[in-house]
Amino acid sequence: VEQGRWAEAQEIFRDAEDVPAADNTTDPEGYWNIGRPADLNRAQMAVLRELYIMREGLAEDADVASFKVLTNNQMVNIARDIPRSLRHLNDVKRIPGVVVRRYGDQIIDAVHRGRLRVDDLPPEPPLPTPPEPEVADRFTVLQQWRKEKGIERGVGSDIVLHKSVLWALARDVPQSLDELRE
Repeated sequence: VEQGRWAEAQEIFRDAEDVPAADNTTDPEGYWNIGRPADLNRAQMAVLRELYIMREGLAEDADVASFKVLTNNQMVNIARDIPRSLRHLNDVKRIPGVVVRRYGDQIIDAVHRGRLRVDDLPPEPPLPTPPEPEVADRFTVLQQWRKEKGIERGVGSDIVLHKSVLWALARDVPQSLDELRE
């Protein structure tokens, strides 16, 4: 309102009514995205998988974001150390005492399950295919444009356009306003 953009904001609010609700279901293979960059071995990945399943379940039950239960880094540290007791868990790097007190028993149970299920770990999924170079180049140009528009308007660039929209524009290359509206 202060910047004279009330009509624009109302249009955005009307458009937002048409956006479908986000799918907040847990990706059962999401642990690969955490463990693969951390370069965990197969036994550690099995532990990470169980920690991931435990964390997502606890977060859903408590209706909180999963990082409020355990962060990705905390799970990686636990998976690297594979603690067998609460005392051992207390020694794992960057695991606060409050986490050990609140979730320690569940963490140790998850570690134990992971140690037993190494052979049940599915094969590593393939890495995502990188975008074609011309799509990546278009995305970079759009990203720079978005950044400049955000600065010009005094808002964060993600307010101008979400990253997923930039990727869609870079990939689909609309040729007209009608195509852009689709």
